[in-house]
Amino acid sequence: MKKSRQLKSMNVAFVGEETSVKEIESVPIVKQIIYDEAVASITEAIDKNQDHSSLFEINNSGFILELRREDWIRSLTKAKSYYEEDENYEKCAHINYL
Repeated sequence: MKKSRQLKSMNVAFVGEETSVKEIESVPIVKQIIYDEAVASITEAIDKNQDHSSLFEINNSGFILELRREDWIRSLTKAKSYYEEDENYEKCAHINYL
């Protein structure tokens, strides 16, 4: 059995009440981390035959951001587009394998 991946904690600081997910996602390093963790968590969930994947713990709060199985294809499609744009074809091949 494969070793479980370490669940990362994402510390998110909101600037005002009007900070949107789009604004947070527009930061390049945040976008990369989100896609990397989505692919890693979905890969692990598939290996363990789970119906959800766990991406992050938010602000060490115990609140876990998860993806349901029915959202995996959409998430992997978005991740693949991101990796194609970044010319990271190894990640694209891994996504195709899933």
